[in-house]
Amino acid sequence: RASDATWVSSFHSLASDRNIDPPKREVETERRLANAADTNIAVSEIVRGDIRELYDADARVVYNGFSTPTFSGKDVRADLGIDGEMLFFVGRHTDQKGISHLLYAMKKLHGRDTTLVVGGSGHQTEQLKRFAELLDIDDRVEFVGYVPEEELGDYYAAADAFVSPSFAEPFGITITEALEAGTQVVATPSGVAEV
Repeated sequence: RASDATWVSSFHSLASDRNIDPPKREVETERRLANAADTNIAVSEIVRGDIRELYDADARVVYNGFSTPTFSGKDVRADLGIDGEMLFFVGRHTDQKGISHLLYAMKKLHGRDTTLVVGGSGHQTEQLKRFAELLDIDDRVEFVGYVPEEELGDYYAAADAFVSPSFAEPFGITITEALEAGTQVVATPSGVAEV
């Protein structure tokens, strides 16, 4: 280090959260950062525990903040033509988020008037749309793309449940937003359970 400045590393997730087989270069970079810093910050006890276990370093927990969802008055159900139950997911379309498993679960809900609304985008969006077609559930899945911040509350409030099937969710801001909007949540374990 060239100065006497305090070095703080902040970890919102680790390479092992984002990848089944994380690139060695990322893992080594994280290890060096965690061990060189004067202080490490983790967004949850889950991440703190992983930093300890994987990198033999400690961290302080500072939970993510989140905004209370805003409501524009948009009638999401009417706009999408949904009369039955509505499940909602919003987030990046990546392996980590487990959306393909959510689509497979929708297949198991055959015979129920349930629509899954998928917000967000990512490198898997087109693949997920094709998977919904392959599962023959594309008539019960609406990919709505990016949901503007000012409409998020409308989507959360319209849903019977918000679903978060992530394989690794170090915190889960969308979960806190859904709960703040009064929407039931079905989720895999995440750091948000700590707050």
